[in-house]
Amino acid sequence: MCTFISFIFKPKRFSVKVWDLTGHSQTYTHFNLIDNNTPNAWRKGHYTPDGTIICRCLDLDSKTGDECAYMVKEKWPTFSDFLNWSLEHADKNTNIDLRSLTSAEGLKLPDSIDYKIICPIKIK
Repeated sequence: MCTFISFIFKPKRFSVKVWDLTGHSQTYTHFNLIDNNTPNAWRKGHYTPDGTIICRCLDLDSKTGDECAYMVKEKWPTFSDFLNWSLEHADKNTNIDLRSLTSAEGLKLPDSIDYKIICPIKIK
């Protein structure tokens, strides 16, 4: 299991895909992609509830991990922004673990989807 939210991205032509929000392998499989060492191939990334963005690039890619993380942050400034977008594109059977979420401000769970949410935060 990877750090929530797991995504894959292309460094050169910045593009992001999600499917399994808790791991990369099912996302690669769903889109029939491979994880390889060619320049600017699909890479792994994480956006965590505390706002940390990690993009794993290789030295042979046209952008660094920090540059890609900056592009993610520009497009989705908050974790809630990225989660809202991800939920529209992810496998609807994804289990969502929000235990490290410190604020749910801006978070919009779709009404039409039955989510399993693990969240010990008291909702008032």
